[in-house]
Amino acid sequence: MEKNKTGKYFKYAIGEIILVVIGILIALWLNNLNQQRIELRDSSNLKLALKEELLENKKSFKSYKSYVEQCHGKIITVLNVSAGDNDEITIDTLKKLVIEMMPAGAIDINESRLNAAKTSGQFRLLTSEESTALTSYETILDGFKEARKLNNIFNNENRPLFLYFSLIDDYNKRLYPNVVLTKHPDYNLSDEDFLSFLKKRETYLQLSSILTSVLVDIQWLGGLDKNIDETIEALN
Repeated sequence: MEKNKTGKYFKYAIGEIILVVIGILIALWLNNLNQQRIELRDSSNLKLALKEELLENKKSFKSYKSYVEQCHGKIITVLNVSAGDNDEITIDTLKKLVIEMMPAGAIDINESRLNAAKTSGQFRLLTSEESTALTSYETILDGFKEARKLNNIFNNENRPLFLYFSLIDDYNKRLYPNVVLTKHPDYNLSDEDFLSFLKKRETYLQLSSILTSVLVDIQWLGGLDKNIDETIEALN
C-alpha cells in the first residue's frame, strides 16, 4: 500500500516537473519568437534609414557631377584658347568662362545614419551580404574624399593663377558683397596682359592640372553612383 502511494507521488512529481519544463520551453520559445520579431522590425527600420541616406547622397553626387561636367566643358574651352585656338572668343566671355570653370561648390555628404548604425552595433541586424555592401560603399566614399584632398584645385600652387584670373575678387564679392578687396597692381592685368598670361606654357600646364582634377572627380562620382545602386539592391 505504502509502495503504491510512493509510486503515485513519484509519478505526480515527474509529471509536475515535465509540465514545468514544458512551460519553460514554451516561454523561451515565445520570448525567442518575440525577440526575432523585434530584431526583424529593427532590421527593416535600419535598412530603410540607410537606403534613404544612400538615395540622398546619390542625388547630391548626381547634382555635383552635372555641375562638374559643366565646369569640364568650360575648362576645355579655356585650354583651347591657352593653346592658341578659339581666338574669336571675346575677352569678356573668356574671363567669365575662367571664373565659372572652377568647381567651387561643396558636396553635401550625409553619413550620420551609417555612422550611428556602426557605433551602436546595429550592423549585427544585417546579413553578411548587406554588411559587405555597406563596407564597400564606405570604402569607396573614403577613397573619393581622400582623392579630393590630393587633387585639391584650390592649393597653394594655383593661388597666383587665381589672382591673375581675378578669381579671389569674384569669390570675395559672392561671399562678402559689401566688403571691398583692393587688388595688388602686379595682378591687375589689362585685357592684353590677361590674354598673354593665359597663353603662357606654365598657365596651360596649371589649367591641364585643374582639368585632371575635374576628370578625377567625375570618375569617382560615377563610381559612387553605381556603387550606391548596388548597395541599395543588397539592402532590398
